[in-house]
Formats: sequence, structure tokens, C-alpha cells
Amino acid sequence: RLLRAAGLRALGRLPEAASLLEELLLQLKRSPLKRERWVEPFARFELAQVLVSQARFERAEKELRAAKAASGYDFETRLQYRLTSALG
Repeated sequence: RLLRAAGLRALGRLPEAASLLEELLLQLKRSPLKRERWVEPFARFELAQVLVSQARFERAEKELRAAKAASGYDFETRLQYRLTSALG
């Protein structure tokens, strides 16, 4: 779902992308993926990008900060650079 949402965002289908990402985050909250811990921070980053495009800046910042607080997952360094840039 994360990849599909990223594709929808790229196509400008923001409401659909946001819906998929919010659904994914709810599912992860109910039953976290033990081996794929990278999914949640990347989903939060992607949702923040959608929210910025919709001018929902406060919620976007909340998602970015939640993604930045995560640690110990694959590709962490890669995402941390993007998060630092986005948070300014």
C-alpha cells in the first residue's frame, strides 16, 4: 500500500493517497510489522508530503516529527536526511 500511495501522490491523486496511508498507519498501530519496521516511518513521511500538498501544515509537521522519532529500522539514514530537510 505504501508504494501504491506514493504512486497516487505522484499522479496528483492526493485524497486517495492520504486515505491509503492513513489506513496503513491504523493497521500498523493495531498489529505492527516486526520485521519491516521501516514501513511506518516511511508511510508517515509520505503522508506528510501529501498533507503539505493539501496545505495541512500542522498535521504534516506532526507526521514528520513522528517519523523522525522512529529508530532502529532499515534505511533509517536515508529517511533521516529527507526528514531533516523537510523540517528545515
